Amino acid sequence: MSEDWPKWIDKVALPHMVSRHSSFQESRCFYVVTTDGHKEDFSYRKCLDNFIKGKYPDMAEMFVAKYFRKPRPNRNRDRNPASEENENKSVGGELTPIPEDAQNGSQQE
Repeated sequence: MSEDWPKWIDKVALPHMVSRHSSFQESRCFYVVTTDGHKEDFSYRKCLDNFIKGKYPDMAEMFVAKYFRKPRPNRNRDRNPASEENENKSVGGELTPIPEDAQNGSQQE
């Protein structure tokens, strides 16, 4: 292993988390967390989509239509409650969890 490994990790392995999007409460999003605590939403799909369109413009439309299908509506409505444990997983640092009422999208009865 290279002696530069710790420097590489500090630059590349940004802390990230999964949380509800502030504008789209039904959506869970990836967030990159900067060293000052700022959270920026991040879409792997949009990054790949733009890369493919830039690198392979002649085939991009067919590829995106085939492999990047839009998710079905209401697909996660009846998901397993055990998956809620993964709602606020983070890597690389302590993050504040989402309040319980915000996680569920509605108030408990």
